[in-house]
Amino acid sequence: MKTYFNDAIIGNKEVRCGLTDKGEIVRICYPNIDYRQFIEHLHMGVKVNDSGIIYLHNDVNNVYKQEYLEDTNILKTEIKNTYFNLRMEQTDFVSMTNNVIIRKYVFTNEHEISLDIKFLVHSKMLTEESNFVGAKLIEAGMLQYSHNYNMAIFSNELSLNSHKINGIDDEIKSGNLYDKDYIGMTNNSGISYEVGTLKPKETKEFSIMIYLFENNEKDKIEDLDASIDKMRKLEPKKEFQSTKKYWKSYLRTHITRIIEEDTSNRKNTNNIYKRTILLYPLLQNEKTGGIAAAMEVDENFSKCR
Repeated sequence: MKTYFNDAIIGNKEVRCGLTDKGEIVRICYPNIDYRQFIEHLHMGVKVNDSGIIYLHNDVNNVYKQEYLEDTNILKTEIKNTYFNLRMEQTDFVSMTNNVIIRKYVFTNEHEISLDIKFLVHSKMLTEESNFVGAKLIEAGMLQYSHNYNMAIFSNELSLNSHKINGIDDEIKSGNLYDKDYIGMTNNSGISYEVGTLKPKETKEFSIMIYLFENNEKDKIEDLDASIDKMRKLEPKKEFQSTKKYWKSYLRTHITRIIEEDTSNRKNTNNIYKRTILLYPLLQNEKTGGIAAAMEVDENFSKCR
């Protein structure tokens, strides 16, 4: 189903990311926040014990709760799978110093039995005849690339379990990915990570990183690898703290007046005021001065003819 609307936005000065109220990333704009978006879908899921894939953004047994962390553009989505009693806390933010989307996860086993968990990423990029997409395995992840842009998905905390470069649609529902290919001309690929076995009440934390960078004539394979290796050394916890600090400082700098919160209506008014201040930098192109009206885009004019 085509998604036309976004329920939340995160970003920095070059990357803008739109998400649904279930934590699904539906758009990524880069290298300018009002420029092209290039993902068809970016789905995360888990395989628990002998189950098929359980998509985090869409499962009949999932219950959702979402909110921004106070006074920031950091989004937290709580996902509870009631069948396996697996609680998954997903925190999304974009680094303010690097064009990296970081998805920080906290998994908690609230079942009475142990849960063996694998984490899957299924990424399909938009492509066209004049700009085909390729994919290749990299250390602890995969790289998808076109003539203009690269998107690397990796983790520096989990080991890669398996992958599928070509023909992933035939296997993704089972949650089992097997492929001998390590490179291919395809826009539709996936990887699987080994989260491990969580005993009852046990918790596991890890992060998935999505790094965006441009192609140019000077780039060689070794240059791409070096660029990704540099991002792989980032520490998600430090990036989280610095991003949180940035947005809180931004808000303090731009607030001109706060109404005394002696009623719930006034508290709501202040919340709207703060969120408005935090939204504007995610809509403004600092290079051109242009301000986008919204993140919603009907790229193929299927509803706005």
